[in-house]
Amino acid sequence: MPKIWEPGRAESILQRLESLRADTKPQWGKFTSDAMLFHCTAGIRMALGELEVLPKISLLAAWPVKKLVIYVMPFPKNAPTAPELLPVSPVEFGKAKREFLETMDRLRAAGQDPEFRWAPHAAFGRLTPDDWGTLMHKHIDYHWKQFGL
Repeated sequence: MPKIWEPGRAESILQRLESLRADTKPQWGKFTSDAMLFHCTAGIRMALGELEVLPKISLLAAWPVKKLVIYVMPFPKNAPTAPELLPVSPVEFGKAKREFLETMDRLRAAGQDPEFRWAPHAAFGRLTPDDWGTLMHKHIDYHWKQFGL
């Protein structure tokens, strides 16, 4: 599975982002494009330790399940998410896009730093840098597909 900081991966994500507009409709789910960008940014901030997300007791933290979900299984559509990763008020599209781009830069830098200390995931618990890189790529790609990007 690809990691977000592998050569060309982030560039592909950013290139696909260029076709997202404020009025782009999702192919499934309830997110607006700005709320989806907020959500993806919040997920990255959680990984970087910039956003505290309360841990959830979950079978997803068990070793074989965690690896299956991150590396093998597709994300289910309309899966529940931590409330901390959802906007509580409307988000302006341009601001959400700028914040996503800035946060992606920090994620890419962290992925290149072998000393970076990754935060635990709310459902999966402690993850390796490879786990985080794969999960971030998979998560963002999932939402890009949600919006036809």
